Amino acid sequence: MSTDDDLTALFDEVRRTPPEPSTDFMQRVLNDGQTMQPAPLGVMRMPPRKRGQIATFFAGLSDALGGWPAFAGLATAAVTGLWIGISPPQTLLTPFGMILGDDSAALSGALEYGDGFDFTLFEG
Repeated sequence: MSTDDDLTALFDEVRRTPPEPSTDFMQRVLNDGQTMQPAPLGVMRMPPRKRGQIATFFAGLSDALGGWPAFAGLATAAVTGLWIGISPPQTLLTPFGMILGDDSAALSGALEYGDGFDFTLFEG
């Protein structure tokens, strides 16, 4: 028998019987672990935070509407409405022209922001 065969037999024997720690060793490890644990401090309780009237109102409104996803949808709709109101698409002008007539002065008067209002006034 060669040395390789002896070594292979030894490895096979070790694989069949995995090493187990002794009970004395395990007891010492557990005792050391218990001594290292910090002492319990008790349960920490936070005092309830008082809410103002506005915070209570918005908390109730949020619960009634369905939480932050509903607020996100409302904010998106509000921004979209503002965008369409400030810069209406050309296809939106056609129904106004049908209602107000083909007079372009009436149409531009209906969509005018004010006398002489122009965004170029704000350029610096």
